[in-house]
Amino acid sequence: MLQQHGKLVPPNSMAEIEAHYEAGGELCFRTYYSVTRIPVSTYRKYKEIRGYCLKPDGNGYRMAKGMKTSIYLFPGLLIYLR
Repeated sequence: MLQQHGKLVPPNSMAEIEAHYEAGGELCFRTYYSVTRIPVSTYRKYKEIRGYCLKPDGNGYRMAKGMKTSIYLFPGLLIYLR
């Protein structure tokens, strides 16, 4: 099920994120200088290699970055695309 383009991802909604990716959608997050897309290919690759690409962490999400590190995405940063 594709979510509305530009809608914020609610906290602790991994099932909704999985359904969005299965329907062919993407996610993104904005920083001060750029917008980073998380396409389905990246999501699947990290999930296969590290066991997760995104996982709930408090009210936000933890995103895998490289093989050993991760970054914290504060609530309201993760956005549905397409």
